[in-house]
Amino acid sequence: MNLIELLDNSAGSWPQKPAFIDGESVVSYADLSARTHSLAAKLSELSVAPGSRVGLTFPNSIAYVELTFALWRLHAVVVPVPVECTEEEVSEIASSLQLDAIIGATSCG
Repeated sequence: MNLIELLDNSAGSWPQKPAFIDGESVVSYADLSARTHSLAAKLSELSVAPGSRVGLTFPNSIAYVELTFALWRLHAVVVPVPVECTEEEVSEIASSLQLDAIIGATSCG
C-alpha cells in the first residue's frame, strides 16, 4: 500500500477524523482526499504527467501536504526546494535535477 492508498482508505474509514492540523486549521481525511483529487486534476491540465519532476518551494503547511499528495496522485516526483533559496540557487537546483516545473508559495530570493 502506498501513501495515496492509505489516505483514500483513511478517508473511507474515518472521513471526519483530522488528517492534518496546522495551528487553528484542521483538515479531515475526507477533505484532504477531495482536495488532493481536485489539485491533481488541475495539475494534470497544466501538463504535469507521470514521471514529471516537480520542485515544491513551500513552507511546511497544509498547502504543501495537499500539493505533495496531488503530485503523487499523478505519479510525479516531488522535489522539496527550501524556501530560503535565492533565485540563483533555485535555478541551479532546477537545472541539476532536471526539474520539469517548480511550484512555490512565493518567489525565492
